[in-house]
Order: sequence, then C-alpha cells, then structure tokens
Amino acid sequence: MIMRGYDNGTSFVNALPKILQTLETTLGSQAGIRLVDRTYHAVKIELKDVHGDQKGVDVLPAMDVDVQGQVSLSIIMYFL
Repeated sequence: MIMRGYDNGTSFVNALPKILQTLETTLGSQAGIRLVDRTYHAVKIELKDVHGDQKGVDVLPAMDVDVQGQVSLSIIMYFL
C-alpha cells in the first residue's frame, strides 16, 4: 500500500492516527486476521502461516521521501 500526498514529515505524523485507524478497519474486516492491539505506531495482528501456525505481525506505517522531496506512505510488516 503506497499513499502519496504528504507535504512533509509533520503532515505524515499528523495523519498517523487516521492511517492506523484505516489499517485497523481494513485488516479487521479480512477473514483469517485477528486484531490484537493498536499502539501509537502499529497495528498488531495474528494470522495463520502456510502450516496453520498462528503468527504475530506488527503492521507499521513508514514514511518514504523521494528525490523530489515528495513524502509517501509504505507499510512494513514485521513478523514476530
């Protein structure tokens, strides 16, 4: 998921609560995903791997800045 339109790091940080809410809503509506927690920086979920084992995953929004200085959003998934 990549979203553009942030003028700078401050606008990204200000949008973070809405970004996390969108992630929480979107992930929470998916079959096989269980919402565990939401922190200031991440949405924590659990899902089953290909072997059927439950795995924890932290889903974190990250800010990318391109060579023109345009700020965009990337999503990092950290498997626990």
